[in-house]
Amino acid sequence: MPTPATKKPSVELIPIDPRLPDKRQRILALWNAAIGLDFPLDDCLLEQNLRLEENSLFCLLARAGGRDAGVILAKQNDKILGQRGPSPGQGCISFLMVQPEHQRKGIGSRLLGEAETWLASRGVKHLHWGRDTWHFFPGAPEPAPALAAFLAARAFTPATSVVHDLHADLGT
Repeated sequence: MPTPATKKPSVELIPIDPRLPDKRQRILALWNAAIGLDFPLDDCLLEQNLRLEENSLFCLLARAGGRDAGVILAKQNDKILGQRGPSPGQGCISFLMVQPEHQRKGIGSRLLGEAETWLASRGVKHLHWGRDTWHFFPGAPEPAPALAAFLAARAFTPATSVVHDLHADLGT
């Protein structure tokens, strides 16, 4: 006897303000479930990066089966950044997290599509993964073969130059 097709739960996309404490807790839960073993995030760093950010933000939460399933944060570089000034034609995806049990079900693609639509509606022509002023990653984190495949399938290409966060020891 054939087994009935598994029905995918409907996905609800909800715009959220990531600066609100209760929304940050939801983002933290999604982040740490998705990549917390390799890249743990706590509320202090998340709150700091969001509080300091002056660019326009777009944050969307995906819910499936009544539970948080994914989140994306996109930014438009529309504020003055040092001597270069604003670059409103550039945007970035700060992060995209999908709960492991919801990965490869189209949720990440829907979130990214909505963020791209928001950015394009604001005149963004160039989209970067990471690399924003108050970034969580200077680019796509490595090693992350599933993310690399996801990005390649959506026409993201590796940068021609290497982007690194740098630090210095001032204690000597």
